[in-house]
Amino acid sequence: MPEKVYVCLKKARGVTFDFLPYGYNFFIMSARFLEFIKKYGFNYNFGMSEAIIVNTKGELLTNEVYYLVRIVSWEIEDEIVYPDLGRDEKGFSLEAYTNSDKDILLSSKYKYMEAFMVSENLKEKILEMFSLPFLYTLKEWKEQNDYEIIGFDKL
Repeated sequence: MPEKVYVCLKKARGVTFDFLPYGYNFFIMSARFLEFIKKYGFNYNFGMSEAIIVNTKGELLTNEVYYLVRIVSWEIEDEIVYPDLGRDEKGFSLEAYTNSDKDILLSSKYKYMEAFMVSENLKEKILEMFSLPFLYTLKEWKEQNDYEIIGFDKL
């Protein structure tokens, strides 16, 4: 990946997040969030670029350091076990566990690839330290993401 990239956020007046899924295989994250998750076990190294975040006029939206982090799904180890995954025809699980000593993991499962899985003991720290975190239980994640894709023939 290049050393620096420009990321344009449409309709944004400023940057109010520490983590944002960006497209299918990328995350935008603040330097302080990246440092935090590395401290708790994020050791994936898929490549990253410093992200200069601008609006549609090319104006800088923040002076804070951000990174565009590439996610390579086939290189993610299966460290999370979903015992009931095979019973849900839509690919969701209401249970998960890990034998990993990491407190923050990525999942290689399709329905969870755009999110981090964090241990219960990190929840409060994340809520206190970072801007606009969205934290869901597995049940809440399913409710947020369980939708039917409507084909053009059904419109």
